[in-house]
Amino acid sequence: MPGRRPKPVKAKIYRSYTIDDAAALYECHRNTVANWVSEGLLPIDDHYPIMFHGTTLNAFHRHRLASSKRPCGPGEIYCVVCRSPQRPAGGMVDYEERSGSVGTVVGICPACGRLLHQAVGTARLRAFMERCSVSVRPVANALGEPAHPANGVNRAARLTK
Repeated sequence: MPGRRPKPVKAKIYRSYTIDDAAALYECHRNTVANWVSEGLLPIDDHYPIMFHGTTLNAFHRHRLASSKRPCGPGEIYCVVCRSPQRPAGGMVDYEERSGSVGTVVGICPACGRLLHQAVGTARLRAFMERCSVSVRPVANALGEPAHPANGVNRAARLTK
């Protein structure tokens, strides 16, 4: 079964496609291709059969893919439910260290109240520390007990310097 978003570079650049050819290429219904025309896909000319150049198809899908992206700014975490980047509620996040340079920031979405999780590196953690109140959770071992309670505190102190 095909994905909801077609690959942006699936069409051959030196080939022309009819509506049926494009539908077969992207494994969708011909009405979907007709809907793409109403969304801005430009045919070669205004004669029938309607044909599309391969570069036009690729550019159209690249533009659709880029317009659906919602990059997170500094201090923001993407909420899957709201489908947008959100600043954590109350400006508070928890940091759970996974390895020496990577950890997880956990906050609460102000719009829907669900937990937000995002993997962060050192630079992104510094951006969170500038914009939010970050509390560091100690790393837990397999039994759920803190392995080194002071480990997280020392890491946070090193990053703020």
